[in-house]
Amino acid sequence: MFTPMWSKRARLVFFYLCVILVLTFIFVHFLFNGNRFQVTFRHKKVAIAVTRAKYMPLSKHDLLCELKNRVWFKTLPSTEGPFKALNYSLLEPKNTLYQLHHDGFKTCAAVMNSAAILGSNLGEEIDSHDAVMRFNNAPLSEEYRADIGVKTTLRLMNSQLLADPSFNFFTDPIYRNITMIVWDPAAYTGDMEEWYQNPDANFFSSYEQRRRMFPRENLYITDPRFYWELWDVLQENTEAMIHPNPPSSGFQGIAVMLSLCDQLDVYEFVPSERISMKCHYYEKWKLNPACTLGWWHDLRAEKYFILRMNQGTKDDITKKGKVTLSGYRANDCKATSHAPALTSLNRGLQLPSRN
Repeated sequence: MFTPMWSKRARLVFFYLCVILVLTFIFVHFLFNGNRFQVTFRHKKVAIAVTRAKYMPLSKHDLLCELKNRVWFKTLPSTEGPFKALNYSLLEPKNTLYQLHHDGFKTCAAVMNSAAILGSNLGEEIDSHDAVMRFNNAPLSEEYRADIGVKTTLRLMNSQLLADPSFNFFTDPIYRNITMIVWDPAAYTGDMEEWYQNPDANFFSSYEQRRRMFPRENLYITDPRFYWELWDVLQENTEAMIHPNPPSSGFQGIAVMLSLCDQLDVYEFVPSERISMKCHYYEKWKLNPACTLGWWHDLRAEKYFILRMNQGTKDDITKKGKVTLSGYRANDCKATSHAPALTSLNRGLQLPSRN
């Protein structure tokens, strides 16, 4: 029987050959680039092994509670450092994210930009959720709608979209009439003055301009301490050292939606059987297995962490690339021996009321 050159088996073999290449590249990259963000976390295997013997492996519920007890979305600290002097409190949206969506949502979807979603015909299912999060500059063109849907409630973006005019942040309609969250890589130490003077992408001026143009718009800048707290939880629940870089936009978005929703369906974060060497669904063909495996973000650790929390079926993952997670609002979490007490940054944040 004739077998097409790019059968499922051939694609998987090619994929895993690319895995070896990517892992080699990752090793060389971090060998020469070191700890750019001054991460001071120390992964002491012996101490962790002794401690983990008391409670590992963590259950799905315990992993969720690790996040709920420690990781809540926080906006730019407008009352600190340079932002206080610049009166950023006058630029920020009137309501916080949790005030804006104070009732939360029962069902949510987080739709990754992976090319694996092409051919899925999941658009109608995705749009049936109460809230949908999309990422970066993912388009909603007619040609993709059968697979990705069109509904958008929130969009989480990296700072390059504001800094680079080619992304048309001020004119593209995909950035209108929704809640937007922008993040920029900053040092683990949280020095706000240093971050403002040397952002990863020069986006602050674009943010200021946009806020003045659309003062009623809900555009938030992420407090870097949010994603580094998320990184801490990921590292503490990963046996090997992970990359000393902020978590991916996808992983951050999942954490944000978990804090707003009773149930969250995540599409193509953990890849389906349609796994592709192509990076994004809206780009021309380009071999880039790093989009699945990660080289700057530790996507392997992130995907495994989310997979451990999955409450859906294996068939959902295989056929749809869908992982189903229970949200913060649907779970009662008490302090445990493996969940440190809430920090001062977490105190005072109010859990959205349930519907």
